Amino acid sequence: MQVRSAISTGLPVVPHAAENVISDAPWWLKFRRAGLPRQLHRIAGLAFWGWTSRNAVGKVFDMSSIPHAVVPACPPSPEDFSWRGRPAPTGVLRIGYVGRTVPHKGLPFLVSAIRRASLGSGKSILRIMSCEPISQALLDDCRRAGISINAYRSAGASDVANFMGKCDVIAVPSGSTITWSEQWGRVAAEAQMVGIPVFLSASGELPNLTTSLATVLPTNDVDSWAHELRNFAAKSLIDMGSCTSGDFGLAFAQQEQVLAKFSLAGYAETVIGLWERAVKESRS
Repeated sequence: MQVRSAISTGLPVVPHAAENVISDAPWWLKFRRAGLPRQLHRIAGLAFWGWTSRNAVGKVFDMSSIPHAVVPACPPSPEDFSWRGRPAPTGVLRIGYVGRTVPHKGLPFLVSAIRRASLGSGKSILRIMSCEPISQALLDDCRRAGISINAYRSAGASDVANFMGKCDVIAVPSGSTITWSEQWGRVAAEAQMVGIPVFLSASGELPNLTTSLATVLPTNDVDSWAHELRNFAAKSLIDMGSCTSGDFGLAFAQQEQVLAKFSLAGYAETVIGLWERAVKESRS
């Protein structure tokens, strides 16, 4: 309705879309999108949060007919999420989780993977930062498995960055359903910008947010996640106390790669270029 209202003004309209289940959704959701292709023909351009959104819209609308670009709506700032690199090892694997505690975000799944990896009983700490409460059932499940939990509440970006900088790995175990998958994944970008390794599920746009710091794992596959967590923990213990000039070189290369991947200047140039094309073509 907002798009239709904007189009009625006669000015060029460039919506910013985040829908990536548009063509595969059940009929009762598709019904809500009735007339969408007709509306798309009337806009001057279209921006997408990610490639999954762009490809989904491309199934119902010929994108060659209008200017379009892929750029997230609100990417994290490098001032808030500056590079820190991995923290000093402690002998206990610190697994970080940031975000909502609703089931489709994958926190219960992550607990299952930690339990399957036999990382309870003092071998790991699950560090959670969320503005939502953790269910008592999940806390009881962790207690029975011997999984230690440290819970924190976020008051801003600096809190999230500081939290991430004290984790050995950040997990983004989001699930996928027929009506939902990850649209972009700020946590995945933020952790890599801080310099922390990330385990990502293959949900929605997450596989497109990878640098050499990221490992993409099958969605909802507990055995695969447990295997990677177990191997990561073992390697972290082997690497304790070792530091070579090669490590510094690798860290520098990773930092350069991350800065290029999530560049605010690059995003800005993309958006401005899209607007300029939209205005030019709408006047021609």
